[in-house]
Amino acid sequence: MPGTFKIVGLILLGVWAGAAGASTCPEFFRFVDFGQTGRDGFVYRGGSFFRAEGLDGTPLLSRQRTQCLPVTDLGKDGRGNPIPVVQSIHYNPEVLPAGIEAMSVSSFTNAIAAAEESAERHRTRLNQPGIKTLRGDNYLCLTDDTKALLSCQVASPYAENAALVAYCEGGHCRMPLMLVDKQIAVSAVWSLRGSDDSSDAGAADVVDRIGGIHTFLSPLISLSP
Repeated sequence: MPGTFKIVGLILLGVWAGAAGASTCPEFFRFVDFGQTGRDGFVYRGGSFFRAEGLDGTPLLSRQRTQCLPVTDLGKDGRGNPIPVVQSIHYNPEVLPAGIEAMSVSSFTNAIAAAEESAERHRTRLNQPGIKTLRGDNYLCLTDDTKALLSCQVASPYAENAALVAYCEGGHCRMPLMLVDKQIAVSAVWSLRGSDDSSDAGAADVVDRIGGIHTFLSPLISLSP
């Protein structure tokens, strides 16, 4: 699908140009820092922080899939543990809200542009013949007689004007990007809870899943100003 390849391309462009690849992460860390880009184009500490373990000490992240950047001047938490600067993190499936099968957070050169690109397929459908509209207080979903695709644009819980779209096909849904700030976005996949992809119940399920992701992340994030 053309839209999918465009999204992948933007994700690849989001990788920090100064890093040749993932750096070795510290042996132990309780938080990660998504860094901030200086005027010289390099990434430094001091971005938005995400917890790497829950409030009860449960590990939240897949260490194997945590991409640390080669930043040497790292911050430290209140216990003196290093806080690595990261490009992306992936959550362990067992800690995610019920039904969410995978979720990651990544840094982008321009997350707003990446989110707009991820919404292109949904917006293109608005002008196609045979499209049916499912509308709620905070969402606009589209389907058609084939029931092959349900696409929903949902009001973002983080960035009021940022595009937030989910696509459901064959009972499986993906949220390409939910902006957390202008640099960071969340991606997730899940299965509809026994709902017809084309139904109002399916649309409501998408909204509920996105709300659950926001509720899960809220106590784990400290956003930079």
